[in-house]
Amino acid sequence: MIGKIDKTQGKNKYFLYAIEIELGLLISLNVASHFVHLMFDQVSAAYRTLHGGYSLNEPLLYIYWADEWLGHTIIHVTYFSWFVLALVTEFLISETRRVNLDEFCFLIPLGVGIGVLDGYAAIRSEAGFLLMILHIILLGIQVVLIASKKINPLKYPVFMALFISSLFVIGYNIYWIFEEGIRAYYPFWSSNLS
Repeated sequence: MIGKIDKTQGKNKYFLYAIEIELGLLISLNVASHFVHLMFDQVSAAYRTLHGGYSLNEPLLYIYWADEWLGHTIIHVTYFSWFVLALVTEFLISETRRVNLDEFCFLIPLGVGIGVLDGYAAIRSEAGFLLMILHIILLGIQVVLIASKKINPLKYPVFMALFISSLFVIGYNIYWIFEEGIRAYYPFWSSNLS
């Protein structure tokens, strides 16, 4: 996508630098968050083995928070940020064309796949509430862009895939809330605390 951007037009050259720097930071943050998750997951397993399972003592609660909430949340937020960064990059491309039918058929499973990552997997990772809020914001921005700028989503494949994913994430979270209910504490809904 970056190769299709006209670097001589406007401030595109500076936007590209910013995108490349942000991408590098997101990759580093994603790797670090996987490390945090895996490290504290191992510590949690060892702690439970030594102390006979889960308990509400402070060391295990800290380990659990670092594994499930900190590690998983940053993992999911970095994935979401990658997709938003791809969306921003897509808008810097000056020449757009309507997607073909075969490309559109690929966009639907791609959008649903992103939706599974940010919907089902985020709920399993106790980041479902935050990812639903992020997708509501993203969907709202997309609807405003379609209405005010007359953007044709069929000319922007990443836009279309993220539109589909946001609908899936929001719908799946609403379904989950009706099935499992809402708790009075963060993460408000989760499969791990059921």
